[in-house]
Amino acid sequence: EDDNCKFVLGILFAPRTVTNTVRYLQNVYQADAAHLQFGKYTFYSAYGSTANSNASPVAFAILFGNEDKSNWTRFWTFTKKLHPQLDQKEITIITEQKRFIRGSIVSCTKR
Repeated sequence: EDDNCKFVLGILFAPRTVTNTVRYLQNVYQADAAHLQFGKYTFYSAYGSTANSNASPVAFAILFGNEDKSNWTRFWTFTKKLHPQLDQKEITIITEQKRFIRGSIVSCTKR
């Protein structure tokens, strides 16, 4: 109720180096979310695989609320804006079997 009070809905980020490395990763990416111990925030992450089968970071987010289509859409919109190559037909994204995750990936594609 106070105009000086601000509430953080979330933060989306990626290490600076990923801008140059994501284009060299394999065509399979993994994404998952986990509830955090503080507040009602959820941690979102996406990783790719290097030629040596090591996990390489792509993007991260800490967003207010539960894991849902709205937050996944926010995460994928950010991730695909940062890495447009993730929108190619050859790319495979592995996630858990929740329907809204697939819908969020599709809803922010240009295809």
